[in-house]
Amino acid sequence: MVVSRRAGPSANAHNTQLVQTCRTFATVVGGATAGILGVRGIYGILFYLVLVAATAAVVLFKASGAAAAYWHHPAAVLGGAAAYERPLLLSYLLFWSLFYSAVHLY
Repeated sequence: MVVSRRAGPSANAHNTQLVQTCRTFATVVGGATAGILGVRGIYGILFYLVLVAATAAVVLFKASGAAAAYWHHPAAVLGGAAAYERPLLLSYLLFWSLFYSAVHLY
């Protein structure tokens, strides 16, 4: 993951797209992990929320704690609203159900 510290809209768009790619990858891997471990119910929701928080923490760590230098609105990029994005939730559920079914039902 290489974030760009240059100023300008193209760097901001690049960094935002990079964070979205990292979130998608994390939800796919997290959904597969939760499915293999057999996490269900409220624990599955908590697993997802911890996953989203950990992804934001890793991105913030990679940005050396200075998110304002990489994004115009860092709260929008790293905020809690990311947990409610429909594609991320659906990716998590898809890979959870796939791996849960493959490991625990068959």
